[in-house]
Amino acid sequence: LLGETGTGKEVLARAIHYESDRADKRFVAVDCGALQPTIIESELFGHRRGAFSGAVSNKPGLFEEADGGTIFLDEITNMEPGLQTKLLRVLQESEVRRLGDTRSRSVDVRVICATNTDLRKAVDEGRFREDLFFRINIVPISLPPLRERRSDIAPLTAHFLEKRNGEADSGRRAGAGRVGADSSGQEAGRQRAGAPLQDEEARYRESAARMSAEPAQIRAEMFTFSTVSSACRRAEEGMGATSHGLSRAWPGWRSTCTCSDGCSNSTWEPAHS
Repeated sequence: LLGETGTGKEVLARAIHYESDRADKRFVAVDCGALQPTIIESELFGHRRGAFSGAVSNKPGLFEEADGGTIFLDEITNMEPGLQTKLLRVLQESEVRRLGDTRSRSVDVRVICATNTDLRKAVDEGRFREDLFFRINIVPISLPPLRERRSDIAPLTAHFLEKRNGEADSGRRAGAGRVGADSSGQEAGRQRAGAPLQDEEARYRESAARMSAEPAQIRAEMFTFSTVSSACRRAEEGMGATSHGLSRAWPGWRSTCTCSDGCSNSTWEPAHS
């Protein structure tokens, strides 16, 4: 999985796992950049008691934990060359050997790797093994950033708003259950507290509907700014002629005063976008 940070590589990896015939087995995520080089081998492949100082018991590695399921290796380019060699053998032989052990153990694991760097460039620079690159580069998937797929903004907004509302409703129901029977005044208070969230939901759904109906027009309106001039309130009060700039920021107005002596009349009428 190739893509910038935040494009949803782990989300996609989980979707692949849970939509496959391995869904009833474990999904194990490993951040190769977060683990220290001294312990990452033990974490991935496990160790035998006495293999090193502090190894007081036998410990299976994450590959064994993911047996039958999926292991997700995030930021795989951060893996040291020596460990890359051992990973290559695991992929080739479907076997792992714990540190300090003499016996290999068979594993059946789907391996999904991810990186936010150019893996081909890392190979050319000698930072990543070429044979491992060809071993993992079987089904490459590139995830574009959100700025390159703006049509996803509306459905994503609706999804997260629905999720937020569901969490808020659950919290209110849990609170009502703890308190018991509420008085009419308390009930009215909860309704007033929920009203802004409901209004926000209505505005977001209206925005999503508009973008779905007229995507080109709305996107142009959303991301294009125009400026008009009007008289500043200070000018109206006789405190000197000047101008007031109004910037259109769909679907509200941003008002920025251009008074040279520092006017405090700048205002912002919030848009719900």
